Amino acid sequence: MATQGGFTQDQLDGLAYLNEIRAKVGVSPLELDARSTQASQAHAAYYTTTHFEGLLAHREESGTAGFTGVTAGDRGKAAGWPNASVAEVMSYNNATTREAIDSWLSTAYHRKIILDDRYTSVGIGLQGGTAVMNPAYVNYQINGPEAKVYRYDGMKGADVGFYGFEIPNPLDRFGVEHSGSIISASAGLAIDSFEASIVDSQGQDVPYYSELQGNTVFLFPKDVLDGYNVYTVKLDYRLYKESQLRSKTWSFTTGKGRAIKGLSAQYDEMVLNPGSKLAPFAPKNGPLIPIVSFFSWYS
Repeated sequence: MATQGGFTQDQLDGLAYLNEIRAKVGVSPLELDARSTQASQAHAAYYTTTHFEGLLAHREESGTAGFTGVTAGDRGKAAGWPNASVAEVMSYNNATTREAIDSWLSTAYHRKIILDDRYTSVGIGLQGGTAVMNPAYVNYQINGPEAKVYRYDGMKGADVGFYGFEIPNPLDRFGVEHSGSIISASAGLAIDSFEASIVDSQGQDVPYYSELQGNTVFLFPKDVLDGYNVYTVKLDYRLYKESQLRSKTWSFTTGKGRAIKGLSAQYDEMVLNPGSKLAPFAPKNGPLIPIVSFFSWYS
């Protein structure tokens, strides 16, 4: 249902939620733009009928039904945006834009786009469960050198893990299927070098993989984080063509941790005497084998 300015309540709610997160990160708010929103809605509708997979989902083919432009920049200009400085993120099977924003925030590269301080306006579309967001700017602005981080300082209920649900998948370069919740830090200029540490509430170092992409550092803890734990991150970094070492330290708290979702027995049959201890299992003509793990668990 249309509301103020011709925007739907879902679009207004999505904008408010995203700007709430951006404020906590320390970046400026976005304005909902009717032209970009027209482009976002049109591309969301286009995808629901064409279903180009992977990164091709961001492109449209001339001559196909609903075509409004090959790239996000083309589609923005076709809708009246003054230039091609238009980015795009997409998510599928969403009931609301807020749900899509949460999915983007859980990733690396999509998060970087929607939390980028260069953008001043945004278009929001949701059609058939497909969410499209098009951040845009008219004039490029260089932001300050301070690193803006997510998970942001003081955050509660942070996710404990990342399971590769992003195209392209940042974990492919490390040859793993999952990691701890992604930690990112973006500065106003390109980062030339960095060193980082992650420490849990017991003072234990958390090993991680890392990726430096322009002005953003991504940290991928090598294992899923513990639930309801405080993690402290320290980042030392140098910006391009600077000799000055800059530092940032912040902490966040995770939410619910891993839980047992299923059990599978390793033996066809076991008989236990109530109240008695488990005895070692002695296979015929073999050594005693302590029964310490006859169930496997997964999350």
